[in-house]
Amino acid sequence: MKFRLYLILATLAQSSVADAQTHTDRSGTIVPGAAPVPNVASGAYSSATVGTSDSTILNGGSAYYLLDVVNLSSTATVCLNFGAVATISGVTCAAGEIALPPLWHKSWEGAFIPTDTIHAIASAASTPLTVGAK
Repeated sequence: MKFRLYLILATLAQSSVADAQTHTDRSGTIVPGAAPVPNVASGAYSSATVGTSDSTILNGGSAYYLLDVVNLSSTATVCLNFGAVATISGVTCAAGEIALPPLWHKSWEGAFIPTDTIHAIASAASTPLTVGAK
C-alpha cells in the first residue's frame, strides 16, 4: 500500500513539473510557456549595407544560439537598436543603442540573445556590414 501511494505521488510530481514550463526573457522576467525554439540557420554571414537612415538588418521573432554583427567600414560608425528605430548624431549613438566603431563587431551567444528586429544606421552612406546568426 505504501509503495502504491509513493508511486502515485511521484507520478503526480513529475507531471506537474512538465506542465508548468516557463522561460526567462531578455529582461530577466520569468514568462509562462516554453522558450522560443532556436533557429536552425546555417550560421553563414549575410552581407548588408547600411546608410544614414534607419534600416532593418535582421527580422525579429527567431531565437538564435549565436548572433554576430560586423562593421566592415574603416571610417563609419554603426548604431544598432533592438525593436526600435536606430538614430545617430554625427558618430554618436543614442542612449541605449549599441555603437560599432569602424572595423568592430558585437557578438551574443548563449541563452540571452535578443529576438527583436535589429535596426541599424551609419554615420556614412553605403556602410558595409555582415550579420551572422545560428
